[in-house]
Amino acid sequence: MLIDPLIGAASDRQLARTGSRRGFMVTGALALPLFFALTFAVPPTWGPVAGAISVLLAFLATATAFSLFQVPYVALPAELTGSYDERTRLLGWRVVVLTAAILLFGAGGPALRNAGDDPVRGYLLMGIASGVVIGVGMLVAARTADDAAQRTAVSPRRP
Repeated sequence: MLIDPLIGAASDRQLARTGSRRGFMVTGALALPLFFALTFAVPPTWGPVAGAISVLLAFLATATAFSLFQVPYVALPAELTGSYDERTRLLGWRVVVLTAAILLFGAGGPALRNAGDDPVRGYLLMGIASGVVIGVGMLVAARTADDAAQRTAVSPRRP
């Protein structure tokens, strides 16, 4: 949350320089799976203090990767269309996909965690699988940044 305004300003500069916000979005999408998996990868032998610090650092890195994607992504509907109704429709589909993903992970996460006899490996498997699915979804969504860049180039918006 503290770095989101910095990411937003950098994303705006990238848009002005390159005509697209996609760079930040792709960076976040590629980094998130690794950091998400690391959140669940703490060996029990590290003990509670080192484990808590490791989870905290991995979580902060995951949140930062998500912000690299999310902050530019939130700006895209306004760049894709000037129509309020169309922007609402775009954001509505986002909510539908998020709801489906939450339900999928709510059921699938524990199933992956319990897939083997070792709960430590189960959590790691869940973290890896979840991170990859989230990252792939983010990469797919990052393609909309190219659509926004093309649309803006064809018909620049005036304030």
